[in-house]
Amino acid sequence: MPAPWVGVQECLEHSIAGTSFAAFDKVNGGTIGPGGGAPQYSVGAGGQASKWRGGVQPTGSAKCELQTIGLLDCLIPAALGDLPPIIQKVQGGPVAETLCARLMEDCYLTRVKLSCAFEGLILVEYDWGALSDVPATIAAAAAKQTPTVFAWHDTDVQFLDDPYKCQSWEVEFTTGVKFPSSLDLKAAGVQRLPEWAEPGNFQAKLSATVRVPVALTNDFYADYPDVLTFYVQGNNSDAVPKTFELDMTGGEGLDTTDGQPVEIVRGEEQVLFKIGGSSTPNDLAIATFGMA
Repeated sequence: MPAPWVGVQECLEHSIAGTSFAAFDKVNGGTIGPGGGAPQYSVGAGGQASKWRGGVQPTGSAKCELQTIGLLDCLIPAALGDLPPIIQKVQGGPVAETLCARLMEDCYLTRVKLSCAFEGLILVEYDWGALSDVPATIAAAAAKQTPTVFAWHDTDVQFLDDPYKCQSWEVEFTTGVKFPSSLDLKAAGVQRLPEWAEPGNFQAKLSATVRVPVALTNDFYADYPDVLTFYVQGNNSDAVPKTFELDMTGGEGLDTTDGQPVEIVRGEEQVLFKIGGSSTPNDLAIATFGMA
């Protein structure tokens, strides 16, 4: 069906190995296509103007309800100085429309955010960059992911191995992957695309709200404040329930970034305490993911 389209006619899929495609977890929004490439201008004497274009960066994003962890396995580099595991292909757009979808190849995650809030679901957001981006025809969409989602009421959230009546949490991972190019002669049509990917600094950041202050043994004003650990376990409602784990009790821990100031509120408003932390850059043992 020609445009205009609606969401039920679209899909977003990935192929880590580059063979068959698998659907992203349930997608609530996202984009796929070129970024950057804005026009550049230079104005000289007499108002004479020159113009050219900057580099183009294929990028994509997806906001999902967590069902699987296959893409999370492509987040953390195996060793310092390595790129994260490659995602060979990502494609998305309207189905059964000739050259109306987009196909990206040689993709790397640049950002992942996991989150959950009271009465919500565990959500996951993916951002990635790629080395190529071309129009594509998706003849038929891959089968949707079948595991059920992870609801707030069947989770266990712990700081320093204890619960503190958590109201919301989010953990954002950034990989620092960059996609440069050069002045080398390239084929027409790809002259402004990146030529390679190179590693950056990997880091994790935590932000959460709790109803009970987290029991840090050192005051935030100490010369060397406490290191924080964080752990989430969630269960879904499959016939044989699956358990998701985000374990941030390893590595060098999370350096506290918030002193849990006491909010002064009115009437029956809830008093919330904010707790935050960031990992040492390139601490590749800071987090592990599991689903069984």
